[in-house]
Amino acid sequence: MERLAKQLVAHPLYAGRVRLGRCSWECFADATPSIQIDPEDCMAMDTEEHDVAFLASFAEPKLIFEQLALLYAMPRMRARNFRVIVPYFSTGTMERVERPGQVATAATMARILSAVPSCPTGPSTIVIYDIHALQVARIRVRGRVRANPNPNSNPHPHPTAQEQFYFSDAVLVQLKSAVNLLKQVMAARDDRGSISVAFPDDGAAKRFNPHLTLTLTLTLILTLTLTRALTRALTLALTLTLILTRALTLTLTRNQARRSASST
Repeated sequence: MERLAKQLVAHPLYAGRVRLGRCSWECFADATPSIQIDPEDCMAMDTEEHDVAFLASFAEPKLIFEQLALLYAMPRMRARNFRVIVPYFSTGTMERVERPGQVATAATMARILSAVPSCPTGPSTIVIYDIHALQVARIRVRGRVRANPNPNSNPHPHPTAQEQFYFSDAVLVQLKSAVNLLKQVMAARDDRGSISVAFPDDGAAKRFNPHLTLTLTLTLILTLTLTRALTRALTLALTLTLILTRALTLTLTRNQARRSASST
């Protein structure tokens, strides 16, 4: 994420508005994290001129603990308007229990992030991009239990419908999408007319295909509209040309007839 953060700071849109905080990520001899935020950055976080955001990377489980240690500490250091930006919610595909004993790790991650303390300006905000299951971000826990048809065979009924696990109301959750960025990249390519988009499953197709289809449809409509307008303009130009040609031919014929009459 460091490379992405540097690209963000260097972007013309954020030039002079965003700067990287300084933090050392070291370990003790037993591999326990030893984290130190720069003291000047700690003082800067507690000023009204600064909002604080942390770009999180949960792609590798071994990196989660050290980042959580920092996430839990920064609001207590009076980081204002604290936001945790999660480009990749790694456990998003495990958001439901479909059989007994299965662990919904998306629920675990949601509970972990829900424990991020509030900051001086209010609840911390968790910003997630393109989460796999939208229901993970709601603010209630629901589960439906099917009654056991044969109590003698199994006296402990278990949830068989989808169990949906959500963030608590201790944090604010913002769901965002990078589909517009993808559309911009596709539109800038020279081969954009031959690009095909493949979806990993039916759920992704239902969720994202309308946005991409809308773009293609609008492009097609605009293309057809421009084509029709050009066709009409060309037809009008040809019609005017034919009219002018006929008028000129008629004028030449009349002049020639007059000359012939005068000579006789």
